[in-house]
Amino acid sequence: FEYRLLFVLSSLLKLLEQLAHFASHLSNFSLQPGDYLVFQEKCSDPSLSIRSQALKSLTELAESHPLHRDLQVAWYKSVFPMVVDVESSIQKSALDAIETRIFDALIEWSRS
Repeated sequence: FEYRLLFVLSSLLKLLEQLAHFASHLSNFSLQPGDYLVFQEKCSDPSLSIRSQALKSLTELAESHPLHRDLQVAWYKSVFPMVVDVESSIQKSALDAIETRIFDALIEWSRS
């Protein structure tokens, strides 16, 4: 039963991410804190699969909206603590996201 509940919650996070992407393409839509707060909260969920999906979804949203300051702050506040997560796969995912979003961007910027 618990496994199914985790699967449903993980799927719900994916769906919310897709809805936020879709809605952001509407001309009069702008992301509000409630649109990404759930991902921020789930980055510290006890379940590995939920933390993993929340990290992926929040990273995707942050990459899609690089000029949305509050979303970027939420990403930093959620992802950086995951570097010291008890689960090594979460640590690696967090480090990969940080490397891609920050260090690779800095290297690319310095080359231009």
